[in-house]
Amino acid sequence: MRFLYLCLLFLVSYGSIAQRPQRSSGFTSSQTEGQDRIAQIKIAKLTTDMKMSKAQAEKFWPIYHSFDAERRDVRREIRALSRNISEDDDAYRKQEKIQELKQKELDLTKRYKGNFLKVISEQQYGMMLTSEERFNQTLLDRLKERNKDE
Repeated sequence: MRFLYLCLLFLVSYGSIAQRPQRSSGFTSSQTEGQDRIAQIKIAKLTTDMKMSKAQAEKFWPIYHSFDAERRDVRREIRALSRNISEDDDAYRKQEKIQELKQKELDLTKRYKGNFLKVISEQQYGMMLTSEERFNQTLLDRLKERNKDE
């Protein structure tokens, strides 16, 4: 029942985000609000899927937010390099840099694993990774659908 409620909440929130007009330059306040809402839905989904206690959640989320911010920075660098590969550029060196960044992301995950396991169980850690992947894929699918409709 909780899962159904979270899915419904996600769809309703996503629908309101999708209907807002977006401006082409920078982040608008509505985009930031949308990102905040998505983050809140993600937190609710992960908390439910991982079956965290309140005490665990209080310790877990600061660690997760730190991890997520670092990982987001690495992924942003990867995307920037991937977009800017052209015939004039040294594609080989950029691909080498992208591989280094992917390794950095993997090392980051391994480094934070110990911190997570001090707060949550191995089962919850596995569920976190799986649930996060599913959430991100669902979000990407919704964005693809939205872009088809425009």
